Amino acid sequence: MKFRFPFTVTAALLLTLCPLHALDPASSSPDAPAPATREVHPFLESSFPVAWSKLTPDKIVPDMEEAIRITRSRLDAIGRVPVENMTYANTFGAYDAAIAFIDEAETKVSHLTNVCDSDAIREATAKIMPELAVFSSAINKDKRLWNALKTASEHLQKANLTPEQIRFINVTLKNFRDGGADMPEEIQKRLEDIDRELSETTRQFGNILLDSHAAWNFTTTRENELKGIDHDTLVRAEKRYAQHHPNAPRKGWQFTWDNITSANLMVKAENEEFRRNLWEKIATAYTGKFNTEPLIKKILKLREEKAKLMGYDSFSDFILKDSMTGSSKAGLDFVNDLIDKAKPHYFTDLENLRAYKAAKTGNNNAILHPWDTAYWSARQKEELFHYSEESVTPYLPADAVLNGLFSIANRLYGITITERPTEYIEPGSGAAPTPGSIEVWHPQVRFFDVADEKSNEHIGSFYLDIYPRLSKRNGAWMGTISLARPTTSDSPGHPHLGLIGANVRGPVGGNPALLTPANAKTLFHEFGHMLHLLFSKVETSALAGTAVPRDFVELPSQLMENWFWEPDLLKDMAKHYKTGQPIPDKLLLSMQNVRKYHAALNFMRQLMLGKMDLALHLNPDLLRKTPLDKLDKAVLNDILYYKDVALPSVVRGSHHLFSNPVGYASFYFSYKWAEILEADAFSKFKHDGIFNQATAQSFRTNILEKGYSSPPSVLFKNFMGRDPNPDAMLRKYGIIDEEQQNPALTLLRNNLPPRE
Repeated sequence: MKFRFPFTVTAALLLTLCPLHALDPASSSPDAPAPATREVHPFLESSFPVAWSKLTPDKIVPDMEEAIRITRSRLDAIGRVPVENMTYANTFGAYDAAIAFIDEAETKVSHLTNVCDSDAIREATAKIMPELAVFSSAINKDKRLWNALKTASEHLQKANLTPEQIRFINVTLKNFRDGGADMPEEIQKRLEDIDRELSETTRQFGNILLDSHAAWNFTTTRENELKGIDHDTLVRAEKRYAQHHPNAPRKGWQFTWDNITSANLMVKAENEEFRRNLWEKIATAYTGKFNTEPLIKKILKLREEKAKLMGYDSFSDFILKDSMTGSSKAGLDFVNDLIDKAKPHYFTDLENLRAYKAAKTGNNNAILHPWDTAYWSARQKEELFHYSEESVTPYLPADAVLNGLFSIANRLYGITITERPTEYIEPGSGAAPTPGSIEVWHPQVRFFDVADEKSNEHIGSFYLDIYPRLSKRNGAWMGTISLARPTTSDSPGHPHLGLIGANVRGPVGGNPALLTPANAKTLFHEFGHMLHLLFSKVETSALAGTAVPRDFVELPSQLMENWFWEPDLLKDMAKHYKTGQPIPDKLLLSMQNVRKYHAALNFMRQLMLGKMDLALHLNPDLLRKTPLDKLDKAVLNDILYYKDVALPSVVRGSHHLFSNPVGYASFYFSYKWAEILEADAFSKFKHDGIFNQATAQSFRTNILEKGYSSPPSVLFKNFMGRDPNPDAMLRKYGIIDEEQQNPALTLLRNNLPPRE
């Protein structure tokens, strides 16, 4: 639940919004919580860093109810400002600060559900989230507030406003209209009901995913099936089986969901029957007791109804109106254009892999099944490139990767990143951290300060929580906890504060955490998002940091991945965790060669989910007429390879699409759109020099510092000097060769007007 604009809500990015130089929500209102009240309502406290042990589940409901009361009072005050006394500060500035205040409190609640899930937290959020949804939905339908803001916008036309303030006024008015401000009262009421239902249903969806992962296990007592699986994984699985089957007559092995994600059993297990059984257990994780189909249907129905009440043909049209693509047709055309380009490479890669399996098994009629792809792909990589992840991971201890990442950020942007000591304090214990230590929500969490190297200015800090646990959501994400706030007479200021979450394999058997290249790339990716927050200089909280449309937000993150793959930098970073020796040149070359191996498979997977996403939101009738697990074939039939296997739908467990009222719904294709932007942008770095200071400063100034203070198409053009060109991305995936003429992706050839 967020109180901003549709594109700022996501499960991958906790886009918390709080004021920078507008009204300080902790001090500038008579309804702001006084110091004594902050002790009673710790979620409303704006301390830096956060006192996590005070944020106990029993405080969630009373604190958020108090946040609603304070925010409502502050919004009411805007509606009472006489026209002759209207200024930017007491109208739009006050609105920005009021919403930021409740957003920051709610973000802490959302954060705890992501990293410390518990029955008590679920019980509290189940009670308060519907109330928050109703309040959020009602804000832009408040006639008095709406009239005050419209009047203020007219009154301030001759005021000496900054371009950023003018943009915020225009964006705010547009979003009030898009939120139903001018709708009849009965439609407004239904919209509020829909928002409440969406909040509750998407919360239930997220909980089902967590419950499914926690309950999931795969057990075998056949030792002959385990060949290929690494020793450490088997030791843990055997111990877990013994714990759950103390009287078993024979030993066994029990694998959990985190084993699947961290140990890559589908890649390692040589026994095909084991892989098939494992694949079927994974594929059916969101069926039966944890069936997500009813919730998906309800979410789609509610989104469709909301869009139609707002005057749009589909939810996709409603949600994409502010994107760089601008419409659902443009988004679908973009996806289909890329599918057409990638499809021949995709089928060729799979058929070549089938032929490889046939040769290795001696069965010329061998069929490539979905449980075969990862395994045989890994074996072929080993044979062609003398490459395996097991040969690389000893050279990628987590600390070495982080140090390399921080060194690259220093060379690019002149920042220093310093780790602080941390301390976990039991929630509700009343204990205080040791002086100099930073309080964290789990013993595994780390904390870093970021400063400008020249001025020594503390520009921000972030938490790092990268190891899996059952109380933590899947995947990787970056979140904003609070934006920078200036010091006032009533409140100390603080810099930006964020977090990076991930689920990479942790330390095992006394050894450090050893990362795969994919793990390492993920940390680079999320740190790219973090830079978008840390460098933000936007004073309006609603426009600051990562609060940008989905098809632009992934530009900084995906761009940062490129530095991981630079051979010289990788050689400096990759040192064996035992010997300290650098990664051998042959292995380094293998890593580079492997990058484009079967690139079309990964390329097509994202496009498939992007097309399914758009199909469901453009035409929800599809799901009303067709069972979910048959829908993939209906939508993707011409690009499905495994047609003889009953595949569960790719969207059943899509956290990105259904665990949030908006999330990445109709926007999943944005990863590929942003990849065009980042590949194009990195081509400039490659041309100028990957550490060219002028280029890095230009990217920082024109992109990272600007947030949503200008339309993304304008920001990109300011950096590149032109509109986006898809060639670099298509070459990156081997879809076109260097000499091949640029394919006519007309959508990216047009001079896209700024989207407001």
